[in-house]
Amino acid sequence: MEFALYYTLAAIVVYFLAAWILDRIEIAYGKRFAYRNYVFFFIIFALAYAALTAINPEPSIPEQQESQSLTDKPGQ
Repeated sequence: MEFALYYTLAAIVVYFLAAWILDRIEIAYGKRFAYRNYVFFFIIFALAYAALTAINPEPSIPEQQESQSLTDKPGQ
């Protein structure tokens, strides 16, 4: 349940940070980009990837269970 809170907070921070970064880049460039939606997408994608990696650095791998043969009977 706590991961839902982390992901929600990360999404909010990433969105506003990406908008701020895009504004700073456009101010430095001197005018708005023609395809600013694409630039925003790449910024938010990179930030989201970094944030989600920071929240969950190691992917959870389920342990493999030993499979029983169909001929094995319990108690043998």
